[in-house]
Amino acid sequence: MSTVLINAPASPVLGGGHLGRCLRLAEAFSLRGHEVVFLLADLGGGFPDRVLEAGFPLELSPSSGPAIELAYLREAARRFRADLLVLDRYDLSSKTEAEFCARLGRTALMVLDDCYVAHTCTVLLNHNLYAEEARYRREALVPPTTLVLAGPDYVLFPPDLPTYRRDHRSPCAAPKVLVSLGGSVQRDLLGRVLPLLHKLLPLDATLTLVAVPSSDEVPLLLLSRLQEEGRNVRLLPPQPSLLPLFHEADIAVTGGGVSAIEAVALGVPLLVVRLAENQALNTAYLDAKGLAVVVEQPEVDAHLERGCAELLGPAWSGLLPRLEALHLSPGGGAVVAAVEHCLGW
Repeated sequence: MSTVLINAPASPVLGGGHLGRCLRLAEAFSLRGHEVVFLLADLGGGFPDRVLEAGFPLELSPSSGPAIELAYLREAARRFRADLLVLDRYDLSSKTEAEFCARLGRTALMVLDDCYVAHTCTVLLNHNLYAEEARYRREALVPPTTLVLAGPDYVLFPPDLPTYRRDHRSPCAAPKVLVSLGGSVQRDLLGRVLPLLHKLLPLDATLTLVAVPSSDEVPLLLLSRLQEEGRNVRLLPPQPSLLPLFHEADIAVTGGGVSAIEAVALGVPLLVVRLAENQALNTAYLDAKGLAVVVEQPEVDAHLERGCAELLGPAWSGLLPRLEALHLSPGGGAVVAAVEHCLGW
């Protein structure tokens, strides 16, 4: 049995997508008999509780900037006699990673990447659908000795994802619409998306909104007004998994991160709103493959309205054949098997 430490920052601003995928990775390591410990700063939003509820031990880490955090991670790796440290964060340069690796001793470093940026690590994982190992090699983004795991074979889906897939979907007159825009969403965006959907949807359609962790970002007054006008609106707290909600939804509106990949895998016709630059490659891929309606500039009202109208119009039926033809499976087991082989576990 080997020991794996995982560090994946999560907060009401950052959202919980990175922590969510690391929980999937932790489950895969645990199923293979390895010990997993999370090192997580408490930045609000109840994210440490998600780790404990998933059954993994947790040590609260400092949140005082990269230098102090890296010193703590080195100390934790020594104290736990860790065989592997997993980092899922954007604030470290390749040079910093190289210096960090040189002082890690026996502990191997695994980094998760979404943006084709340079890294110095033992294992690099990019589990997005667009990802290709060849680009990392061609652009010399990692050392030649780095194990690169990239693309759909390694997507960190929950193991039970296939049970939530609904095939043979079709457009319907009174759809159930799920809106989940993640932790980085601003109140202003929700305040513009919901009236658009209210205007475009028939009154007997249902709107389900998954709240961001900070309740003051939820436009409660707007929701009350929609309810007064007869709209069936349901407000839910942050969910440990969106799979049951995607299963029951006829269409959905999400950000361009982990939740979008899950929705596409489940065959849900989707409006994807790019919320951050690190989602650009993912949204571009979904757009190019015709797997979702994509809004790249949600700050432009006309783009947002056009996206909503397109999803509720011809795109709904147009997306369905491509989504039904897409068959993706949880890749956590493949990731762990490759890591075990690389590290000689």
